[in-house]
Amino acid sequence: MKITFVLPPVSFAGGIRVIAIYAERLSRMGHEVEVVSVSKPKPTALKQVKSLVKGRGWIASPKPQPSHFDGREVNHKILPHPGPVTDADVSDADVVIAT
Repeated sequence: MKITFVLPPVSFAGGIRVIAIYAERLSRMGHEVEVVSVSKPKPTALKQVKSLVKGRGWIASPKPQPSHFDGREVNHKILPHPGPVTDADVSDADVVIAT
């Protein structure tokens, strides 16, 4: 069975950990599992200007953070955009679980 999980930006949050465990165990049981997550949004031009005016400096683009998927044998795809997730972003699957 093909199973796809759709997630927000991944991190060390507890809910992400649960999905990582489920995805890994389903994969070990022989299912084709893919995890699709969105990237964190980049700061807008307005936020950049406000940060500069307030003396906080330039806001760096968000970098991928470590998550519970690091070191797991699960196909994890991080989308290059922050969202929304469309049909084109997700491969065909028997079950799609969005959290």
